[in-house]
Amino acid sequence: MKIKTAVKIMVVILVLSVLGSIALQKRCGKPLQEVAKNDYLVKSDTYRPPIVKIPFTKDKAPVKKKYLPISKKDVKTTIVVKSPTPGKKDITIIIDKKGKVYKSTDTPRDAKIEVTHWKPALFGLQSKWGIGVAMGIPPDLSFVLSWDAIRIWELHFGLDVGAKLTEYGIEDAWIGTSVKYKILKNNNLFMLAGYNWTQGVPYVGISMRF
Repeated sequence: MKIKTAVKIMVVILVLSVLGSIALQKRCGKPLQEVAKNDYLVKSDTYRPPIVKIPFTKDKAPVKKKYLPISKKDVKTTIVVKSPTPGKKDITIIIDKKGKVYKSTDTPRDAKIEVTHWKPALFGLQSKWGIGVAMGIPPDLSFVLSWDAIRIWELHFGLDVGAKLTEYGIEDAWIGTSVKYKILKNNNLFMLAGYNWTQGVPYVGISMRF
């Protein structure tokens, strides 16, 4: 690959990085100050059932067992909304260990509870970094530094800079573009597939976000 071509690619990467950063700043706007966020923070307590129930002692459970719509062992979180109106019944919400939401069996019939799961927009700009390994075709293992700038649905598009790390230092550095998909929902491990523009070959691998 000629030096002039490599320089052109580097310039394009720098321009995209600057434009992406400016777009993200305009999109995100001014973040909510930590003090203001804390004004709306709801404090939580922890309840642990006793191993042995002591006779003649009051049960300190936030929700009585008889009002639970599911088994006590399946409860992860309970939310009690205290009514400010005297005589009005409190609203109790139960969340099980799988994330399903229930209302207590003594919930007033006229109480309307709505649960909405928020998901990101189908398209969005981002600035996410990651490190990982990639295997070229034919087989050629490299370490990669990734930067993702665009998300479409659950696919993340960005740039990769790869190289071999040997006892003599960095060798065979290359630049590529790739698309990434999260392997598991509860971690930052991504599967990637891309094209190495420096060497003109495709590659696959994994990347860990940080």
